[in-house]
Amino acid sequence: PHELVSAFFTGKAQDPAHRIVVLAKVLAHEHTLGYDDFEHSILKAVDGVEIKNLTQLASILSSTETTNLQEFCEFVLSENHKMVFERNAMFA
Repeated sequence: PHELVSAFFTGKAQDPAHRIVVLAKVLAHEHTLGYDDFEHSILKAVDGVEIKNLTQLASILSSTETTNLQEFCEFVLSENHKMVFERNAMFA
């Protein structure tokens, strides 16, 4: 994928803790129907928050503040592709 190659050769981290988070493949499941073609994409944001590393991603997804406020969770990938999941189903 062009964006991953470009990030590898020209990307500069703004912060030492910044790491690219890559969605390698969406696994088949009843809640991921329609998203199975998404692969090798950079995860840009979750619920409007720019993702800087896996630790931050885990923190956002497990945050009780976010979990209690929003019914859906939106993932923004490279090329502005979006995946939206029902939050309760993600943790069922």
